[in-house]
Amino acid sequence: MAMVNGRIYAIGGFNDNSTLSVNEEYTPGLNQWTEKSLMPTARTGFAVAVYDSKIYCMGGTIGEAGSNEYVGNNEAYDPVTDTWKTEASMPTPRADLSACVLNDKIYVVGGMAYSSKSPFYVETNLTEVYDPITNAWSTAASMPLAVYGCASTVINGKIHVIGGSESFGTEGAGDFVNSNQIYDPESNSWGLSANLPSDATFAAAAVTNGFMAPPLLYLIGGLNANSFTNAVQVYDAGNNSWSSGAQMPTSRAYLGVVEVNDVLYAIGGFDGTNMLNTVEQYTPERYGKVSPLIQIT
Repeated sequence: MAMVNGRIYAIGGFNDNSTLSVNEEYTPGLNQWTEKSLMPTARTGFAVAVYDSKIYCMGGTIGEAGSNEYVGNNEAYDPVTDTWKTEASMPTPRADLSACVLNDKIYVVGGMAYSSKSPFYVETNLTEVYDPITNAWSTAASMPLAVYGCASTVINGKIHVIGGSESFGTEGAGDFVNSNQIYDPESNSWGLSANLPSDATFAAAAVTNGFMAPPLLYLIGGLNANSFTNAVQVYDAGNNSWSSGAQMPTSRAYLGVVEVNDVLYAIGGFDGTNMLNTVEQYTPERYGKVSPLIQIT
């Protein structure tokens, strides 16, 4: 999932035992979906980031379920022209990773990567950095914990990598973690912050920006103790604490969450039985009641 100019894009994924190249645009004001140009490489488990109004889709898995064919493909979508462009591939092919934009660069973290030992894939703590301006990659400090299926977002100029799994298991999720790993770009270093109240993997995260709702980080859904959850866990970076929000109507993991004008949209996912096309809207507490955020240009 990605948001550009107030419109939401649902790209790729997995359904009916095969990977997808589908690209669908949602306009919240009209409650309407529109099909757009297909992604060149059908895949699932890739990372998505938006820079300069373009959507970058990085890494992922191709082929049928269980194939573990990891790729480093980096394909950029321009919603204005409805066209795709192939950019420099990620150095390390991997899937179930996450990406964030910070200081004009895209940070790609964690995921499952190839290994020389059986079962020949393993979670990683890699942080690889893509510069969209120069179309080049570099490496930053590694995370303290190697995880896959983690969620990530940026708040107060730092990257938060939340939850995930380690020790990959046969059912698609290993040992769940409740970590909140924080990256500081100024020092190129990682630290640990307040742990999640409840472990979660393959959840989704988004941040409200303080215009219409308090600036908070939301972790929504995911897998917890081998069950699908509808929990909404809310992190306040100001006091480094977690609280609970109103539960999502549909328990699910592998979903996407997008913020538009401080309203969150939870889209798609898997509930343990069915792939979903559900769209559920979350209005944060105190929405429309915050003090005005004044900016001088």
